[in-house]
Amino acid sequence: MRILLVEDSSRLRGLLTECLLKAGYVPDAVATAAEFEQYAAAGSYTAYVIDLGLPDLDGMDLIERRRDRSDTTPILVVTARASVPDRIIGLDHGADDYLVKPFNHDEFLARLRALLRRPAQLAPPEISSGGLKVCAESGEASYRGERIALRPTEARLLKLLVQRKGRIVPRSTIEAAIFRLAQDCCANTIDQVVSRLRRALGEKSHELQIKTIKGTGYTLDISSDTLDAS
Repeated sequence: MRILLVEDSSRLRGLLTECLLKAGYVPDAVATAAEFEQYAAAGSYTAYVIDLGLPDLDGMDLIERRRDRSDTTPILVVTARASVPDRIIGLDHGADDYLVKPFNHDEFLARLRALLRRPAQLAPPEISSGGLKVCAESGEASYRGERIALRPTEARLLKLLVQRKGRIVPRSTIEAAIFRLAQDCCANTIDQVVSRLRRALGEKSHELQIKTIKGTGYTLDISSDTLDAS
């Protein structure tokens, strides 16, 4: 079983790598979020072990990026952030388990085994809210049974907004989630995609609104409906 570990402490990274090897796993260990993204994109892993205090990106944001891309690989967080609110935030952001440093290596392996015993978590085939439906895999969308014609970037943006309905989605998160390559995005590209998506939704109903949060990002509002998954 292949495990991808990201931990910026060289000492702990080495200890955990040795621990995983002795337990029969095949670990790839990296020190930064950028390296993690490269390995995750290039390989198939049974689980991720993610430290939150990374030098180039907060681990919470890294987890959100993976979940935004429909990556359902089990994630075990290892961190010094010990407060209950921190644990809640970590789990709400997409982690499957949360282990506070310092920890016993036997407990680390036990938690990893417990994660791997769980049935594979499949992304819901469809997410919906107030008559708006988006296929989690293809990005195809409809409103009250009528198809909404969208370009791939618009479909990815809509999926992201529906997944986080009622929450502000930062522009940086949108950029990472909907553009495959950095050169695909320039200063006003996100604005253009948002504008096209607004027009497409507006043609179906005035209840579907993408609101701009100045200097931060965007949020989806659907006339007091609540998000559900089916």
